[in-house]
Amino acid sequence: SNGTSLHLHNVEPTIFDFTSHTRYSIRTPCSVLSGTFVSATSLLHALELHTSLKGRTRPLPKWTQRNGVLVGIQGGTHAVSHVCKVLFKYRCPLAGVLIKDWTGTKSMGMGNTTNSGSNSSWYNYVLEREHYTGWQSLMDKLERRGISVGL
Repeated sequence: SNGTSLHLHNVEPTIFDFTSHTRYSIRTPCSVLSGTFVSATSLLHALELHTSLKGRTRPLPKWTQRNGVLVGIQGGTHAVSHVCKVLFKYRCPLAGVLIKDWTGTKSMGMGNTTNSGSNSSWYNYVLEREHYTGWQSLMDKLERRGISVGL
């Protein structure tokens, strides 16, 4: 890029057309378009300028900075245990696991998660003990290995 960056303040869906080398098009279903142009020396500089105007993301928790991967796993106790065992077997350093479906899943009426992606997690913040049998044992094993768990 030439170091020019545009950030729109509008919330309406917007279509950007950059296919022409001589002009660009921005279409949105509103009567007023509000934004900020930034001229920068590089893409990194443009990003720094943008985040200085709009705010920066808070640093990640310290445990995410340890050596090791953060792995998203779902599918119940057996699936989480299996993936962790495979990673240990190949000596892959594991800093943490994110267990998205700890509250269980609900069918969207089109099959199951493994073949059609039609299940969704419940967001009721209650542990699904049938889906995650032996939850405390699983947590204890991960903790003994120094692996953090995100839910």
